Amino acid sequence: MIELSQDVFPDTNFRNIISAAIIGNTSDWFNSITYIAIPNKNIHSLKGIELFENLEVLEASYNHIISLDLSKNLKLKELYVAENDMEHLRIAEGTVLKKFHCYGNNLDETKPIKALKVIRKKEQLIKKDTPKRKRKTL
Repeated sequence: MIELSQDVFPDTNFRNIISAAIIGNTSDWFNSITYIAIPNKNIHSLKGIELFENLEVLEASYNHIISLDLSKNLKLKELYVAENDMEHLRIAEGTVLKKFHCYGNNLDETKPIKALKVIRKKEQLIKKDTPKRKRKTL
């Protein structure tokens, strides 16, 4: 059983969103989530995101995230973190993102994110794609 404590999820807004969405056994629930959409929720930290081991898509644009560690999210395919206050981004070695939106942050563009095999940055607003298959969403 995973505890929804301040130690595990220090950001109150992120913790409250998760707490409101949990159904049943927390370990099974965390493993069932593949898609998280939390744009513009006044989130400052996504610490605890590593518990979502099957996460494929993370939409967390328009928050106040300074540092993001996705090194444990090995199945990640799409990452939308535009318009945050991000200075540090860590992604698992060998990650191949099909979509990656990170404009409007404070990432050092002279240091490429070496873990990524493919990076395509777009300087436009993100339009949501229609999901091609049913995803378990938070």
